[in-house]
Order: sequence, then structure tokens, then C-alpha cells
Amino acid sequence: MVGVQDLCPKGYICDGNNQTSCDQIRTWARDDANLGDIHAGLYCPGGPRDVVGYENCPIGFYCPDSMSKYECPKGKFCPHKTAIPSISCGGCEKGSKEFARSPVGDIFILIIVIFVIIYLVWMVVMKCLDKVTNRKQNLIERRLDEAKRAKEQKDFETRLQKIRPKLELIEKRLPRTSLSGTGLFGSNPVVSTNVNGHIVFDTQKIFDACDSDSDGILTYDELNVILE
Repeated sequence: MVGVQDLCPKGYICDGNNQTSCDQIRTWARDDANLGDIHAGLYCPGGPRDVVGYENCPIGFYCPDSMSKYECPKGKFCPHKTAIPSISCGGCEKGSKEFARSPVGDIFILIIVIFVIIYLVWMVVMKCLDKVTNRKQNLIERRLDEAKRAKEQKDFETRLQKIRPKLELIEKRLPRTSLSGTGLFGSNPVVSTNVNGHIVFDTQKIFDACDSDSDGILTYDELNVILE
């Protein structure tokens, strides 16, 4: 049997006949050695002197000092070496040995995940809709452009048909036109259209056709040939 003199008292650690207060060791490390409160959460239960006299406060308990050990309260989780229960645990009962997450937290996380998925799907759908919209817009613009060019071409042909009789009459009055290979409507025409679709005349060709003596001077008689 172990006698009283062979037992180390609670709150102390013993080495042979020597014993030291665990709280004093904690105070020395924290205040004198400036090591911080490294011994917080230690428990000195006492017992035979030949056994180590301190241990970490076990899971499910908290030890505010070296002689006290209390069961961790409900709603808190106390891991090894807990001095003050500070870890919230909605699903933990009194003295829980494992951290139990609250179902409310799981539901909250699930809601966030669902919202993230919805947002990502919405972004993908909107991106696809933007592509479809842009394609439709480009197609509409291309068709409008084609329709505009067709209308301009038709308008030009309409205007040209209106003045065609007068142009043909002028062509007949220009004897040098056919000789020079230049015609109002031929392969080397006097009449054409510019980039804006407007009817334009090659004045140099008309001048050359009217200048019958090729002296570079257009006289009244030469001009009167097409004005008669």
C-alpha cells in the first residue's frame, strides 16, 4: 500500500521529497520568464510520487487552475489543455468529446453553395444569350447593309434611266467618242458612280471629245455641237 507520505498532493508535482506548486510554475513561466501562459490548461491531479504529477486537461473538460477540472458546458467544445471554454459548438452537449457542427451551420453552407451554383449557371446563360443576341444583331445589320446597297444601286439605275435619252443624244453629237473608244455606257464609260453612289462624269473625256481639232482649246463652235 501507498502511504500518505508517498502521495503527491493535488496541485503539486513531486520529485523525491521535494514538491512544487503547479500554479507557481505557471506564474513563473508567464511573469518571470516571459514565456507566455504556456502552462495554462495543465492539471495536477496528485498521486504517487513516482508518477509524473501533471497532465494536459483532457478533452471534454476545462481546467482554470492546476487543481480544478470541470466538465465542458453545453454549446462549447474543450480540446486538450483547455483553461477557459471559448470554442463555440452549437451541436455539442455537455462534456462532448468531439466537435459537433450545428445543423444550422450546415444548412447555411448549403444555401450559400446553392446560390453560388445558381449564380454560375445564370452567368453562363447570360453569356450564351449575349452571343445569340450579338449574332442576331450582326445578321440584321448585314441584311440592312445589303438592302441599303441594293436600294442605292436601284436608285442609281432609276436616275440613270431618266437621263439616258439625253446622254444618248449627247453621245450621238460627239463624233470623236466612238473613234477614241470612249462611250457613255461602254467599257470605258464617260458616266459612272462614285463611292457615295452619285452619278459623275469624266470631264476630261468629254473635253477631249468636244475638242475636235485637238488643240487643247474648246471653242464655241466645238461646244455648240452638243448644245444644238
